[in-house]
This record gives sequence, structure tokens and C-alpha cells, in this order.
Amino acid sequence: MFKKTILAAFAAVSLTGTAEAATLYFNNFDGYGYPGTTTVGTSVGGFKLLQGNLGVAGCAAGPSQPCLVIGDSTNAAAAETDVTFGFMAGESYTLSFMTRLIENGTTFTVTVGSYLSEFVATATSGQTHVFTFTPGTTGFATIGFSRGGGQPYFGPYFDDVSLTGPEFVTSEVPLPATLPLMALGLGGLLAARRRKS
Repeated sequence: MFKKTILAAFAAVSLTGTAEAATLYFNNFDGYGYPGTTTVGTSVGGFKLLQGNLGVAGCAAGPSQPCLVIGDSTNAAAAETDVTFGFMAGESYTLSFMTRLIENGTTFTVTVGSYLSEFVATATSGQTHVFTFTPGTTGFATIGFSRGGGQPYFGPYFDDVSLTGPEFVTSEVPLPATLPLMALGLGGLLAARRRKS
């Protein structure tokens, strides 16, 4: 009985929260106006420029529909989200987005840190892209888009970028804080056992 009580107390202290699916990120670029930048490290529309140029511009859905656009008619470009997301090993996540305006021959790569890297060579305007992935390790990453140079068109234009999956969960009570609680509980159990003897 005493051993079972100790094991139950230890299990209760070391449990982690359950992972529930949630929308971790959504950006349709509304409300950002139509800025652009070629300054690396500058943020536009919730994305930070890493290379080339980045902007929010009207796209094929209409001039009042803002979209994220990376790259111009000659230069390579890359951008990543301003926010970093926590990922748990063994959990399933889904990244989706729409390409609103894709000109012939425009290719790009989408990444989520080291967890996802997909080269897209045959996108079309109005196409929804969906990628599901399961991290092998727990860690943190951003969502990134990039395109090579030498392509004859601007873009691609991205819209409705969404990341869904379980929220990043850590221990409900940090382990160092649980040790005194466990010691106190074990001490009480020992005292109760001595009184019965």
C-alpha cells in the first residue's frame, strides 16, 4: 500500500498537460496597408525580411485584398514570421496558405525551421497549399518563405497563412518546485506510518 501511494504521488507530480489542437497562427495580411522594404531585418505584415525584398500588396483577389509578396523580377528573397512557435516531438501540425497570384515559372520554398521544407514548383493562383508534419524533436521554429533569383516575375503572393496543432505544453509545475512538495508528502506518509506502528 505504501509503495503504491508513493508511485501515485510521483506520477501526479510529474504529469504534463494534454496537447489540444488549436490555431497557433493566422495571418491574412488585412490592416497592414501596402508597405515594402529591402532592409534586411525589417518586418512587414508580420514577416521579417531575411534577403531581397518584401511587401504587402494587392493581389489577384482584388486590389483591396492585401497579400504578402516576396521577391522581384530578378532577385532572390526570403522572409520568416516575426513570431517563433514551440513544437512538441511526436505531435502533428498543419501549415496551410493560399497562393493568390503566381506567374508562370515562379517557384518557392516553404519551411518551418528544420521540421518542414517543401519546394513548390507548380503552384497556381488561388491554390491552397496544405502541409502536415510531425517533429522528431521538441523545439522552436518560424514559418519561412523563399524564392530563387532569376525568375522573370514578382511574387509569389501569399495569403491566409495558418498554423494549427497542439499548443506548446511544459510541465504544469516545474520539476524543481515539485521536489519540496513531494518530500513534504513523503514525510507526512512516513509520520502516519510510524503512528500506526
